[in-house]
Amino acid sequence: MAPGWFGQWRRIAAIRKYAGRFGATLLHDYGASDFYTAGQIEHTAKKLGLPRGYLCVMQAGFLPEDRFNRLNPFCRLGSYTELRHLLLEHCSWIPASASFEPLPVSNYFSAGDSIR
Repeated sequence: MAPGWFGQWRRIAAIRKYAGRFGATLLHDYGASDFYTAGQIEHTAKKLGLPRGYLCVMQAGFLPEDRFNRLNPFCRLGSYTELRHLLLEHCSWIPASASFEPLPVSNYFSAGDSIR
């Protein structure tokens, strides 16, 4: 990856481009889970056209730390914690309920109200 501010800008632009769609695609293709397998993450990256150099960022977001460290012992983009924080900072997609639990009812909507 390119060093300096331009490399940082490219990394953030790639993360913004793929982060939201990546989580949604994993959820759609494989269901709700706290973590996914390396194969599922790699398949989703190929499906979305994610450049191979940024795969470790998505692995940091969707793999447990021990598996990430086994797959990326010398990751050039940062540590597990740094990459996970970077992904969450720029991720526009957050599942409403990954565990499929009912969402709370809004305080501004009562059972007797109707939406028309």
